[in-house]
Amino acid sequence: MEDIKTLLPKFGGLMIGRQAYQNPWFLVEIEREIFGRTDRPAREDIARAMIPYIEQQARDHGTPLKSITRHMIGLYQGQPGARRWRRTLSEATGSEDPAQLIEAALPS
Repeated sequence: MEDIKTLLPKFGGLMIGRQAYQNPWFLVEIEREIFGRTDRPAREDIARAMIPYIEQQARDHGTPLKSITRHMIGLYQGQPGARRWRRTLSEATGSEDPAQLIEAALPS
């Protein structure tokens, strides 16, 4: 974050792709640290917000469940329950109901 604060004014933009992919919560940190936003969505709310999208992509394009959930693996990086989250999403067969899968994966 300190590198971003130092380099952003100098360059006007930075590439954060790998960090954002591996730890999507990093984007929430950027919103707080760089843009001063104080509202923070709960990780659970973000995960649940993906359910309609997953359903829509499956319905409209035949997108497999795993093709979307694999990009959600890092949402709980470094948090209690992260291993369960990753394992549940990774072991999904694709026949699961998206809402049930997300709910089962959420850390308790």
